[in-house]
Amino acid sequence: MKRTALLLGILLVPFGQPSSAAAQNPQDILVVVNQQAEVAETTPQELKNIFLKKKSFWRAGSQVIPIHAREGSPLRDAFRQQLLAMTSTEEQEYWKNSKIKKGLTEPTSFSNTQKAVYKLRSAVSYVFRADFKEGVAKVVYVLPAR
Repeated sequence: MKRTALLLGILLVPFGQPSSAAAQNPQDILVVVNQQAEVAETTPQELKNIFLKKKSFWRAGSQVIPIHAREGSPLRDAFRQQLLAMTSTEEQEYWKNSKIKKGLTEPTSFSNTQKAVYKLRSAVSYVFRADFKEGVAKVVYVLPAR
């Protein structure tokens, strides 16, 4: 059964099925997980907590490892702005403070985020719709391009 929900103006798309209700903009950001991951959908707040390392497990209990795109890439900048609601400077300050106060380091980054998700079952990352390859990962959330 295909379920699609609209939450806070951001389209939620489980099981990697891009919604026909959403414009197929190549600049949409698809949040992806490994095909074997036990997660089917997520929320913007859950994703934000995962990428800020405030949360390290999905609601179902399985571990999650956030993977960022390379710093300075258009993909990373768009994701940071749309989901984290931060500038690059604000994010750097967040990680500096998190390291001092909690011993946390920012998520690992890769130039090919979808390949990282393909190889690492617990990973969650993101990719522009234009770069998404069917069968490599499944989509659990769509951030429409602004």
